[in-house]
Amino acid sequence: MASEAIIGIMFQKRNRHLEGLSEELRRCTRDTQDLQREVERVTQLTLEGIGQTTALGPLQAQPLKAGTERPAVPEGHFAQEGREGCLEQASPQDCVCQRHHSEKHRLHEQQELLLQQAVDRLQTQLQEAQAEREVLAHWSALESRRRTDAQEDLCRKQGALERALREVGAALSACTDYCDGVPFAALGPDDGRQLGVAVEMVQRDLQAENAGLQARLQPLEEQLEVLRSECQEQADRLVNEQVERKQAEAQISVYQKQINDAENTLSAVQAQKASLEQKGVPQQRLFEAQAQMKEAQVIRERSAQQVQEQCSQLSQLMADLHQTQEELTLWKEQNQQLCERDMPRTSALDALREELDRRHLEAKLLEVQLAALKQGRRQELEAEPRVLELKAESAALRLKLEDREGTVKRLRLQLDGLARLAAGQNCSLDALQTDGSHMSDQLNQHKLEVQQLKVKQVRLEQQESRATALERELCEVQATLREKGCSLEKILLERQHLANELKAQSLQLDALTEEQVALKQSHGAHRAELENANIHLRAQLRAARSELYHTKRTLKAMDGADRHGLKASVVLQRQITAKRQQIDALQSRVQLLEETVERLTQRQAWVADEHERSQRLASVSGQRRCVETLRDLETQLRDRVEGLETALGKISVRFGECQGHVQQQEQELARLKLQHALDLRELQGQNLQQTGRLQQTNPKIFSHPSELPTIQKNPSQSEANCSVLAEDPTFELHSLVQELRSLTGDDKSRPRRRSTPERPRPSGLEVCTLRAADFDVRNNGLSCEGSGLPETPSRLTPLPQETELGLDPGRRSPVYALLTSSPQISLSVTNVGTGMPPP
Repeated sequence: MASEAIIGIMFQKRNRHLEGLSEELRRCTRDTQDLQREVERVTQLTLEGIGQTTALGPLQAQPLKAGTERPAVPEGHFAQEGREGCLEQASPQDCVCQRHHSEKHRLHEQQELLLQQAVDRLQTQLQEAQAEREVLAHWSALESRRRTDAQEDLCRKQGALERALREVGAALSACTDYCDGVPFAALGPDDGRQLGVAVEMVQRDLQAENAGLQARLQPLEEQLEVLRSECQEQADRLVNEQVERKQAEAQISVYQKQINDAENTLSAVQAQKASLEQKGVPQQRLFEAQAQMKEAQVIRERSAQQVQEQCSQLSQLMADLHQTQEELTLWKEQNQQLCERDMPRTSALDALREELDRRHLEAKLLEVQLAALKQGRRQELEAEPRVLELKAESAALRLKLEDREGTVKRLRLQLDGLARLAAGQNCSLDALQTDGSHMSDQLNQHKLEVQQLKVKQVRLEQQESRATALERELCEVQATLREKGCSLEKILLERQHLANELKAQSLQLDALTEEQVALKQSHGAHRAELENANIHLRAQLRAARSELYHTKRTLKAMDGADRHGLKASVVLQRQITAKRQQIDALQSRVQLLEETVERLTQRQAWVADEHERSQRLASVSGQRRCVETLRDLETQLRDRVEGLETALGKISVRFGECQGHVQQQEQELARLKLQHALDLRELQGQNLQQTGRLQQTNPKIFSHPSELPTIQKNPSQSEANCSVLAEDPTFELHSLVQELRSLTGDDKSRPRRRSTPERPRPSGLEVCTLRAADFDVRNNGLSCEGSGLPETPSRLTPLPQETELGLDPGRRSPVYALLTSSPQISLSVTNVGTGMPPP
């Protein structure tokens, strides 16, 4: 804008110089007309003072015809011969007349020179106007090209924005479709651990898309502003051009008037010739008149040619004016069309901005959803070992349930056997009633445990269904994250391409800065040259003023001289010389002004180039700002990546702690299982001891063969064991149910543990049944003494007291002795377990 303002100021200065020159030319023409009138007045006075003249004879008319029939003789030579004949034959008064005629001839030559100079100036001005017109046409072509290029760029950028919006919409629709209906596949542990990295990649993708849309909107706005400013500048230029053409038309009209005045003077000269012919001047004067007439004819022809040329130039200028007016109307229409085209584009840009804001909000919502999914995945990773523990515990509880059901069946059979025994054995009724009540208590307790295990099984099934739903959701999230990874790779490739382009543009910017420095230096040198030229012109102006002052002084000094014709001729000669000097000064000034105009045109071209370079620099600076913003975003993203890496490190540490806690829980569960097995062994030993005591106290009770109860369990110990087994898992199940309700992901299903094989019955049961059979056989032998059957003394002998005392530690395992007993008891336990007698 500043360069164009400077160009406008320079055009105004040039117009002012041209106006000053036209005024000086008018003043010179007026002076020449005054001098011509003065010469005519002097010639009339001299002709009146000559007296009567003789008529022309045939001999005098013949040279006239010969002179008219010789057009090839030069005018200066013909005038010189006339002057020589006049000097030889004329009197002193005729010499005075000859001098006046020579002065008149010089005046005519001066007028001719003035007219020729005026025509030359008009031609130069016309050439300048044509050059300006060509420059303006070139500028208009460049502007049209720029406008078409800008329109194409806008169309391309609009298409790119539409494609970007379509891609964003497709990505969002794909995300919503995947979140709605795509079934999940099972995620591996490595995929689950990489969920945080994938979420960060998705966030980077969204931020890069937002930054790309904003970077695409900024150059579009800048181009719209540039187009508007260019349209305004073109309108101003066209208005200035129209004003200049009007001024040129006014100057042409003035020159036309001057040509008409010259024609009038030519007609006056011809009238003087006719008057001289009527009066009958001498032959020498006729030669002079003939020479003047030829000169006047030549001048007339030249003036006619100049008039024709100027008329043709005027018609051409009028045609150019009409053409420029048409171009101006076309420019105005194009500006209106551009404004009308810009309106939907501005509305489209507003719509794009709204769409960008909406997409930004959607991206934020997606970030929130991804954060929730990430948190859910972390919770799933944390809950995975607990789910495995629950599955293992559920399998163990199912095995326990089966074992308890088997024991319940066996107890029912034992109760039936006891009931049958109670019908025949009245002595052991009290003991059997106590045993039955004890067994019924155990049966109720086992039923309660079975109900609790069923409730736990239902809860575990619910948790498994929720885990499958979470697995499906995690599969969907994995698919979306894979797609985002592909899009992220594409964005990284685009980023590399943009980085390469920015490097090339930075190199161009460096080259442009160097060119700008060189242009500044050349501009300084050019400015210094213009200042020197200005100083020289001022010096010439001072010299011209001093010469004018001297001429004025000489004119004042000559006022007191002779008042005759010689004085007038001398004064006129001096005035003519002064006018010639002024004309020479004006010509020099015109040449200087033409040089200044050429320099100004060069300066205008240079300013246009500099304006283009400044626009390039502005675009490169905008691209640099975009690069800086991208670098800031990159640094921010790197900081976020570092923060996420630290968070992942903390999560890995927490995961290791959780694994350690899980291992401790597994060790505790193994210890509890081992203690449970030891408690079962201890109960078996107690049952064996009780059966031995019953055999010693009541040997006749076992008269019928039946299966005796072999396993008796202390209710207090069983309740304690069940509370130890069920206390921690139920609490963990309750906490896991609360955590699984807040999860949005799923965990990979893992195969259940292999069910533990059914434990064989302890060997003490077989021993106990054998001893009961022995007691039955013994009782049968006692009852059949009269029949003469032999008695077996081994079966009648009672059990020793040492073996009864040694059965209880014999049923305990060595591990239990090592864990809970003293060294002596552990030694006895090991001996009994191996079948050796105690020491």
